[in-house]
Amino acid sequence: MKKGDLSNVKITGYEFPNKGMAKLENQRIIVKNALPDQVLEVRISKIRKSKIEANLISILEKAAYEIEPVCNHFGKCGGCLLQTMPYTMQLEYKEAYVKGILDRIVESSYDYQPIVASPEPFEYRNKMEFS
Repeated sequence: MKKGDLSNVKITGYEFPNKGMAKLENQRIIVKNALPDQVLEVRISKIRKSKIEANLISILEKAAYEIEPVCNHFGKCGGCLLQTMPYTMQLEYKEAYVKGILDRIVESSYDYQPIVASPEPFEYRNKMEFS
């Protein structure tokens, strides 16, 4: 395997906010903008000792849970990367991410308050970038 090679992978794990994890030749591969259970065609972009990074070329098989995106700009602006994931599943992934960060940095026990779902799962998001 070398940089530039094309491969097909099945995403088996996920790191928030948008990194899919797979195995390729017994090595961990990371693909941005991928969701668990998708089968993807990827191009190897970086090979390191502990991981391989790859770029998404195409989605060969969607995950069974995927839904159609509502936003017309889905896939272009980056503001709604999880929109094809059901809202309840999005909340589970986000909560695991936040709790994981808190568990690493808070040295004493704490009272974790779960994420509160929005009554409207669309049209409440904002993405702002400042430079």
